[in-house]
Amino acid sequence: MKPILLSVIILGITFRIKAQDETVIKNVKLTGNIQITTPGGSWLTGKTGTGGITSNTQQSYVSYHPLIRQKTAGGHTITLSGLGDYFGFLGYNKDRTENGYDHSMMMNLNTGNIGIGKNPDNDTKLDVNGNVKAWNVRAGNIKVTGNMQITTPGGSWLTGKTGTGGITSNTQQSYVSYHPLIRQKTAGGHTITLGGLGDYFGFLGYDKDRTENGYDHSMMMNLNTGNIGIGKNPDNDTKLDVNGKLRITNLEVYKFSGTSQLKLHTHQYSGVAKIEITGGSAYNYSGWSIYHSYTNTNKDLYFRHGDSGDPNVVFADNGNVAIYGKLETKEIRISLTPTADFVFENDYNLPTIESIEDYIKEKKHLPEIASAEEMEKKGINIGTFQIQLLQKIEELTLYTISQEKKIKELESLNKKLLELQSRLEKLESKK
Repeated sequence: MKPILLSVIILGITFRIKAQDETVIKNVKLTGNIQITTPGGSWLTGKTGTGGITSNTQQSYVSYHPLIRQKTAGGHTITLSGLGDYFGFLGYNKDRTENGYDHSMMMNLNTGNIGIGKNPDNDTKLDVNGNVKAWNVRAGNIKVTGNMQITTPGGSWLTGKTGTGGITSNTQQSYVSYHPLIRQKTAGGHTITLGGLGDYFGFLGYDKDRTENGYDHSMMMNLNTGNIGIGKNPDNDTKLDVNGKLRITNLEVYKFSGTSQLKLHTHQYSGVAKIEITGGSAYNYSGWSIYHSYTNTNKDLYFRHGDSGDPNVVFADNGNVAIYGKLETKEIRISLTPTADFVFENDYNLPTIESIEDYIKEKKHLPEIASAEEMEKKGINIGTFQIQLLQKIEELTLYTISQEKKIKELESLNKKLLELQSRLEKLESKK
């Protein structure tokens, strides 16, 4: 058996106690220090119901009298002691020259709350002043006044059940200073936060080179309207408001009742609202574009093939359509009034064939029909041209009717002449 040495200093008198197996001392009152050294594998113990190490004095806010004091190998000191209504561990830096403590983990004996680096608030079970790094933590309420870092191993999650809450915060980001609920730094050094900003809540991204307050990228919800904004705060009448390109595999615009609409809008007079229809694996094939250029003098809708150049089709705001190319169709209906039926009126002055012949000899085209040179230069109005052609057809019809009448008169006269000739021949034959 190895002896246990117990040195006791009582009232300046030193006693040395040597025990073989176990030394039981009921009550020892010390006004100095007691140093107990136990060999490896032995313990300083107190049984349930019989007490352990007790003290009727404690640390005060002026002087420190710890229950247990331990000096580390590096020369720092840790104590287990009470301080007012708080009890716990107090750490002292080895270079401290005045009364106080540098690190602490204390329990408020009135509330049972624990404070690390600070005295715990009355409404917080665990109150930490500093960074918190945890593995596999299940807790009710945790209040952190510094930063809290939670690291979960692969396959694990930071979770909160429905009805039991998750991560909550009574503070939010403001327009001047940013206090996010959750912050994550990426491998490239950028930062993403989840937090509130006024009546908006969502993700705010910070570029790693940012030197002043602000954010570079965002996806925010307006908590008054429920609208979502990506790259901007959403407008009040827009459920999803995106500042930038939007790539969608399939887009279906649907509304159960009322009007479904897909709207492209630009506020500026020089702005362009544009739809591009492209193809190719690199998404850079120069396909078709449909765009509306709103200016003070031009409010037309353009269809163009290619990234630049003149449009192929133009829908003007006055209802006119211009097509720069061939048009193939199965049917065209043109509504014009009046038509050419005036030719059949009794008071219509039908030109004589002789006057038309003289006009053609001089002008080399029909009356009231544009010349070939004029058509090539100005083009033709199909509706008007069709009416002019119809007028000429109706005039030809009248000429044909007139000629038919003359032909019948000539046929009748010719018949009579033939009958007379026949009679004359008969009379000549009787002589």
